[in-house]
Order: sequence, then structure tokens, then C-alpha cells
Amino acid sequence: MWIEKLIVQNYKGFNAPQEIKLSKGINIITGQNNAGKTALLEVLSLQFSNNPHKSRKSLPKSTSVITEPTEVNIVINFEAHELKETIILNRDVRLAKIQNVPSGDKFDFEVLFNAYFKSGIRVFAKYLYGNLAESSFILPDILEDGNGYIYRFESITKKLKLSTVYSGGADSSVQLLNNSTKNIYLFKAERFSISQSRVGPNTILSSDARNLPEVLNLLQSNPKRFERYNDYVRKVFPQIHKVTTQVIDNHTVQIKVWTDDTIHERTDLTVPLHEC
Repeated sequence: MWIEKLIVQNYKGFNAPQEIKLSKGINIITGQNNAGKTALLEVLSLQFSNNPHKSRKSLPKSTSVITEPTEVNIVINFEAHELKETIILNRDVRLAKIQNVPSGDKFDFEVLFNAYFKSGIRVFAKYLYGNLAESSFILPDILEDGNGYIYRFESITKKLKLSTVYSGGADSSVQLLNNSTKNIYLFKAERFSISQSRVGPNTILSSDARNLPEVLNLLQSNPKRFERYNDYVRKVFPQIHKVTTQVIDNHTVQIKVWTDDTIHERTDLTVPLHEC
């Protein structure tokens, strides 16, 4: 299988719908920190949740509430052998209905079956709130089995796809999508868990940076020095306006990243370091 294209909307750094097309084989994605690379990988692996975009566009006021869900539309290509394996595994197949076949006419279903899967098939899927909401096969309008028989597929939407709303009685596209998640391997480059640490008196950073929140929390008490630190951060990561710390409880301090200008005082738009 390979992912042909996807449209991501209202997920982390993705606000307005963005279409991304991929090619078969190796695709390389590059970008600055906090540009959305990790979010894109989560979507591609079909392992994401409802995590709407947060900015002054989606939340014009601190009292604003996001009502629109995270939405992802994706087209996946499945090879013929993957389709057969799924059908054999589930012992069930619900494909498009065949119409315009004369009642008295005999045809070889196996031949039709092989023709159906000759070059694989494309599946469309819509995810809302991080869950599969709709899926369908993208079918040819007409299929010829190679023996002179031509079959026309019933199209509910009068388009070149059979639309099926996921309500427990969906077609086999749901089975394919559910099985596909088992075949997707998501490798996450090592990121040290340095977003939180215990509140403490250490002003020296440990060699593995595990106590970074603790050190920055103390550094924050020295405004001049802390601002100089943020100047260095902005030089390396221009999209970050400021880094601050917040004591969550009596024992834990967390690093917060400001991707919006601090002049607006929108603390609700700050992002924990581990989500960047």
C-alpha cells in the first residue's frame, strides 16, 4: 500500500485545509522546528487524535471555543495481493454492487474478481475527531473482465466512487483501513523528555539536559539574562517568540513555548515543549 494524497485541516500546526501529494517509493519531508513535520507523520501513520489548531485565527479571544473538529481526508492505494489477503482473513467481502448484467447471462465470478483487483484499488477515507467517519472504494465506472463481458458498477453518489458512511455496516474499505494501520511503522526520532522536571535549586544544566525546566525556571528570575537566552532561541528558531516556564504544582515545572507574539498576552496559545 502507499498513500497517494491527504488533506489535513485543523490539526496542530495545520489550520486551513492543506493538500499534500506523495509519490510511490521514498518521500522526503523537510522543514523547520514546529513547522508541522511531526504532526504530518502522525496523520500519515493514522495515529492521531482530535487536536485542533490553536492561534489567534482560531481563537480570537481567550474565551473563544473551538467547535470545528480535526479533519483528515486521505487516499490510499492497495495492491492486489493486499486486497485478497484482507478478504481471505475476514472471510467476507462487500464490494460495489454490479448492475446491468443480463439475468440469463452466465459469467465467471473468479474472472471478474481477478479483473476487479487486477491493478489494485484506491480507497478514500475521512477522519473526524481522530476517528474514521467515512470510507469508500474509488471505483472505475466500467470494468471489462477480458472475456468480452463488461460490468457497470452502481454508484450511489453518481460519481466514480461508492460512498459508504461508517455505521457498522460499511463495505470492505473499512476492513482494509483497519488492517493497514498494522502495516504502518512510525519511527520517532529520539526526543529527550525535557518538557517537565522537578522544581529544584540546580542552576547548572545536566549533560543530558534532563533538568532544563528546573534551570530555566531559576534563570527566569533574572529578567536580563533570561531575555538574552530568548534572543539566542529566536536566532535559531525565528518562529518562536519566547520560551517561559510554568510551575504546574509544588513539585513540577514545565517549559512553555510562545509561537504567538507575547504582546498579545495569550497564555492559552502557548505550547508545551514536548508538543513542538
